[in-house]
Formats: sequence, structure tokens, C-alpha cells
Amino acid sequence: MIKKIIILIVFLATVFLINNAYKRSSLNFENNQIKLKMREKSVVFEYNLLDSKDVTFSNVHIVQKKLLSLTGSIAYFEVATTEALYEFNQQTEDVVKIIFEAKKTDTLCSINGVRAMQVILKNSEVLNMFIDDNDMKELKIFYGFSTDIFLKTVERLQGLEVNTLYKGRVHKLFHPMSKWNVEHNDIDGVISSIDH
Repeated sequence: MIKKIIILIVFLATVFLINNAYKRSSLNFENNQIKLKMREKSVVFEYNLLDSKDVTFSNVHIVQKKLLSLTGSIAYFEVATTEALYEFNQQTEDVVKIIFEAKKTDTLCSINGVRAMQVILKNSEVLNMFIDDNDMKELKIFYGFSTDIFLKTVERLQGLEVNTLYKGRVHKLFHPMSKWNVEHNDIDGVISSIDH
């Protein structure tokens, strides 16, 4: 009996230490703020919500929020959630490349479930974005800000200077750039069944 209690205490202590050591990153929109956290560092972006649109397919639901910054630039915050028996492809770069119909994607950093990415579109314009893929049943994508702000944010969050950055023209947003559709979801491998 005492051996079982000791094993339980050791197990609980291990779980507690692992939980505290692993600082989960996050990306959220609430109260007109985008809160981006990577480890113990965080950045807050102020935005006004202009519009919110729901898009639903048989196996995924997307909420697209159109945001206006204090400087007048447009950004989008999207949350895509799969149905109970589905999940997103484990390769987030592949999902982003398909959903944004991109020529190329570059991950600048990935820290505990949040990654900074540059998406190079087919016309060679750039989308700078942060993606929260902590839960493969939900993706949060925040995109549409300048390369200068993106670079400063990444450097602040990871504490290192970013050397490789695509310097192409930033795509001006008038509408969401993600292309959620049945073909991408069911044929291109963005979403798969959990029981596969």
C-alpha cells in the first residue's frame, strides 16, 4: 500500500513539473486584442472588429474575423475547427500551403505550438502570419501585417535576430486570403479522419 502511495506521489510530482516546465504558447482574439504568447513572452495587438463571417463544411467550421488596426491596416484572424471524428493534417506547413494556395511557405520560428510563417503567394506577394496549432482539431491563423512589424514581433518573442526573411511585396488585404473549400478539405489532405 505504501509503495502505491509513493508511486502516485512521484507520478503527480512529475506531471506537475512537466506542466510547469512546458509553457504553452497561444494566439487568441478577445476584447479587440490579439494576444500572442510564446513561452514567457507576449505581444498584444489592438484591433477593431469590422466583420465576422462563418463558413461551414461537413467536417470543418471556420470563423473569419476582419480586423482594423489603429493605424488603418486590415488583418484577419481565423479559427478553423474540425468535427469530432476529424483532425487537421499534422504538417501545418502543408495545410497552410494548400489553404492559401501558396507557392511556398517558410517557418521562421515555432515555439510550443505557435509558429511564425511567411506565405509566398503564386504572384510572389507575401502574407506574414502567426499560427496556433496546439490542438490539431483547431487552427488559429492571424495574418495581414507588414513585414517590419512581423520581423520586430518575431525577434521580440524568440529573443533572436531573424536573418532569413522574404522581402517581397506584402499582399494588401481586401478579403480573406484563405481558400477553404470541399476539394482542399476532402481531397488535398488538409483534414483526415481520426480513425484512419
